[in-house]
Order: sequence, then C-alpha cells, then structure tokens
Amino acid sequence: EVTKLQDVELRHIVKGRVLRPKDVAAVKAAVDSLAERHQKVLPALLAGGDIDYLRDVYPFHPALIEMLVDVTSLMQRERSALRLLYELLVVHYPTLPLGEFLPVGSAFSAIFPESGVEASKKEELMKDIHHQYYSRLAPAIQKMAEESGSDFTAERRKALEQFIKTVLLGEVSPRLRMQGLTIERLVQLNAVDVEGETYRGQVRVAESDLLALSTRVPDLQVAGSGKTAVIRFVLGRVSLGEVLSRARSKVDNPAQRFKVFWGALRKALKIDTTKGFEDGGPNEGDWDLVWRRTKRRGHIKLGNVREMSQDDFDPPEGAFAVLIDYPWDEPGHTVDEDRMRASNARKKKGTLHTVCWLPRHMTPTELGVLTELAAVRYLLSDAGQEDLLETLGAQDKGKVLDQASVRSHTLEGQLEDLLKEVYVHHGEFHALISDVDPSRPRETLAENLDHIATLLMDRRYPQHPQFLAEPRRQDLEDLLKWMLEASDTNVSVAYDENTGRILKNLALPLELVNIGQTKASLRLDSRYIKDVLQRADQESLSWVPVAEHLRDTYGFQPLLVELFLGFLCQRDHRALGELDSEAVEFRFGMPATTRLRLQRGKVLGGAEWGRLRDLGHQLFAIPRPAAHRSLQAQDRFAKQLREGARG
Repeated sequence: EVTKLQDVELRHIVKGRVLRPKDVAAVKAAVDSLAERHQKVLPALLAGGDIDYLRDVYPFHPALIEMLVDVTSLMQRERSALRLLYELLVVHYPTLPLGEFLPVGSAFSAIFPESGVEASKKEELMKDIHHQYYSRLAPAIQKMAEESGSDFTAERRKALEQFIKTVLLGEVSPRLRMQGLTIERLVQLNAVDVEGETYRGQVRVAESDLLALSTRVPDLQVAGSGKTAVIRFVLGRVSLGEVLSRARSKVDNPAQRFKVFWGALRKALKIDTTKGFEDGGPNEGDWDLVWRRTKRRGHIKLGNVREMSQDDFDPPEGAFAVLIDYPWDEPGHTVDEDRMRASNARKKKGTLHTVCWLPRHMTPTELGVLTELAAVRYLLSDAGQEDLLETLGAQDKGKVLDQASVRSHTLEGQLEDLLKEVYVHHGEFHALISDVDPSRPRETLAENLDHIATLLMDRRYPQHPQFLAEPRRQDLEDLLKWMLEASDTNVSVAYDENTGRILKNLALPLELVNIGQTKASLRLDSRYIKDVLQRADQESLSWVPVAEHLRDTYGFQPLLVELFLGFLCQRDHRALGELDSEAVEFRFGMPATTRLRLQRGKVLGGAEWGRLRDLGHQLFAIPRPAAHRSLQAQDRFAKQLREGARG
C-alpha cells in the first residue's frame, strides 16, 4: 500500500526524511534548552504549536514549516517545500551554530531569490512581494544603515531584514500571519531568546527600527505602539507611498509643519482646551495650577524664546511664567541663543519666577515626521481626496484611505514619542531664578509642566502651608466660627465631624489648632496668627499693609487673608472705612477696593455682655444677639440700642 504524503504532513516528512543528527546527545541538549525557553510562547506563535513540534523539526522553527505549507502551494512543482528546506540547510545556512534556529525570515531568500520568482498561483502577488522587497525595502534599509552610522550595527540590520521578510511572508501565509504579526511575535519568530533583558531589548530595538523604516516606506504599516503593535505591508497596485509623495509637495512648508507641531505639543501639555491655545490662537494664555491645594493662575507662552520680548519674561503677580520653545530654528541659530536671551532678561530685570523650557533641536529625519503627518492629514481631508485620488475607483480609493488612517495613527504615536524625546529626555529647564531644580523627572510633558510650575511656586512662597483640601469659602466661614468660640472659652472645645474635617484639612496646616480625638484648642502662638496679632498690636492701624504682608510673604489668597481679618474684627478690633471712618461689618468676599482701618476696642466680660443682652431685650424688645463676645457684635448691638432709645 502506497501513502502519498502531502505538504500538510511536512512536519513528519522533515523529521523522517530530511533531518539526521550527527551527534544525538549534543542535538538533544540543544533542543532541550530551546524547548525550555519556548514552551510558553510556542502555542501563541502558531496554531497547534507544541514542544514536540519543535523537537521534530529543529533546527527549523516550527512556524517556518507551517509557512512553507502555505507558500509552496503557490509555487511551481520543482520549488517544493523539501527542496527549499534542503537549500536552506546546504546553500544558505551550511554553518548554522548548534542551538540556534533557522528563523522564519531566513526562508525568504530561498523562496524569493533576487534573480526572480516563478509561481503557479497568485503570480502577480508573488512578483509584487519580490518587487517591494528588492526595489523598495532593501534599498531603504541600506539607506538607514548609511545615515545611522555605527549605531545601526550589522546584527541590527540583519534582524530588521528578517522581520521585514517575515512580514512579507505573512502576507501570503495565513498560518504565519494568524490574527496579526505583532512586534513581539516577529522577535519571537526570529530569535532564540524569548525572555530576559536581552529579549526585551530586542523588542525595543525592533519597534524603533520598524517605525524608522515605515517613515521611508509608508506601505509598511505599524498599527499601535509597543510590543503589541501590528506590522503589515500593504501590497497591490495602489501604493500609499506614491500618493503621499504627491501629498508632501502640497504641505512641505513651515506653515503646515507648525500646524501639525503646535497641535501635538498642546495636546502633550494638556493645554489644548485652554483659552489662547485653540487652533489658530496666539499660543499663549493663563493656565491654572493646583498648588498645595490652592488654585494658582500662571502664564504659558509657546514660541521662539530667542525672539520673545522683554515683557514676555515677566510672570503674573504672585504667580509664574513658563516659556516653551519649539525644537528647530532658522539655519545658523542654536539653543545657545535661546539660553542667552533668557540670561539677558534676568540680568536686565533681576530674578524672575519664570522658566524657559528649551528642547533639543530635531534632526532632519525627525522633522520629516511632521511633514509626513501633514501629508497624511491632507490626503484624508476632502480637499486632499479631491486633489490626489480623483483618478481612482471607489475600491482603490477606500483602500488608500484605510491605509492613510492607519498611517496617521502611527505617525501621531511617533510624534508623541518624539516630543518626549526632545523635551523630556534631552530638553532643559532654564530658570530665571536660582535654586530651581532643572531636571525633568516625570514621564510626560504635561506632568513636567505641572512639576516645574510647582517648583516655581515653592520657590516663591516656601512658607505657604500644605493644605489637605482646597480652602473653600464655606469651610473658612465655619473655621472662623470655631476660632472665635475657642478664643472666647479659652479651653478645649468639642467638635463635630464636619468641624473636625475642617480643622484637619485647614486649621492644622495653618498651625491654628491643637487637636485631640474629640476636642481641640486654638493656638495663638504659632507662625501665621502670631505674625498677624503682633502687627495688629496697636490702637489703630491700616489693614492694607498687613494684608500685603500675608500675600507677599506667605502667598495667601484673598479668602485666607480675610480669615485673619475676620478673626481680628470679631474679636477685639473694629473695622472702619479708611476714608470716612464709618463702621464696616466684616464678611467674606468683601470688595477688593475696600480699604479698612482697624481700631482696638474693649470687649465686655462675659457677665456684662449677658446682662446687656437681657436689658436690651427687656427695654426695647430687641432680639438677643449671639452669646459670643466680639467688638463687632457690641457695636452692632449698641447701634440697635440707640435706635430703640430714640424710638
């Protein structure tokens, strides 16, 4: 009985007819080592993959055998899988070291020799693959090697070639391609090491090189980022690369480059929804920072620091400014000129709470990413489609647009990484005030912007308290009530849950309280309140200098300043208008233009205040005021008594 072996039985044919170990023990040891490393990843690399498969076909990679089942079915009869395997061993890799695979990509040269390819099925597709590699991809890799110099080593180039060959083979081998060839799968299919730091380094380098190659050959698509990015090459008569070459001629100018760049930079900084940074805006405006749980409004400007005016370096009062340069300049100008401009501003104006964020300048290749992205976006626009795709049919047009969408996403990811490279990894913070750490310790641009603005505020107001919650008006009103009650009793007073929260979040940072589990007492000997009480320790004083001192020394915002004003006004001082000497009743949120003079007065004792409250109610039916004693309450009740007496 004769059994005819088909290509689907190639695994068993290889084991029985092709391979014969010369040193059984050495081969077994090598295979055992490979099996240990690959047993976890092999099932994910190909359907039905297992360690026995690896043992049967070593030194061929099991995925190479599966790929040949698909590919040789398209070729002429004399180009059988067995013949190709013999050629790989004898002609192409006669000195393969023991313990290494013949990786998947190694079969490309045998299937698609440079002299040409002859196929019995899908001839046009097979010839297209041959043309794309030898006419476009191989020359592009050669150019990468020439431009990258020593960084692009021979091993690195060989690995990239293997990856590309594997991608092209995947276009004609469903068994190899499966759900998609990710960067991780490409490395696993072509490497002996599939774990450890060496493997992770291979994945990072593979991503970098594939992205770089895709900028030169746009039909090589990288969809996604990191090790899970899917790599494919778009074959067919309609070439995205040819269409993009025409699109580039439409957008290769500074205006289009800036349009792409500013949008990406604003997004990376997370200021794209801030007023002044919208598309077509001036690229400067106010920006809010949450600093020590208070909101601070600084200023950001994007532009060429070398060309900025002296006024651009001035921060807003009580805040900060961040000037962000762009990573290229006109020929002949360098980053040193931006530094010099900032240094001259400091010499002329003195120390300023301002930082210039200076990136390193992009290389021509990196600038090409901006042009390429501008070209893709032009192609995807209505005007671009009308201009560039008018001669294509609906099917081809849809195919190009789908490719362009993937290409746009890939380029946007590249630009995002490029911004991190030039601003975070190789940029610099040039501060116009000393003792500001110039490092960029955060991962993203937005986080570093927040970081440097925080450092500027720390430098400006080092004594400002670190609140645990934002000092809101209602909480400050409740805190003031507690302060007045605690100062009146002069002992620890019980607090409820809401008051306890306010004491912990606000009063403790302000050093106003000694707090226990159920009771708390007011402190009048600590930094902030002691400073205020000492400045107010006179018969009459203007409040304006005290308020300015609190603002300029500690960075207190208006509501915090009013907390201390309210404590004085409702304790032993009365507030008078500085111009008319009329009594003014304190309240939070008073107009900023109100100028007050504080006058010390005598507060009645507890018993006297109690008798006076009762007497006013009995004589004139005036509602009894609150039991808490304060000069402001006394003045208010005295006014009611006078009116009652006149009536």
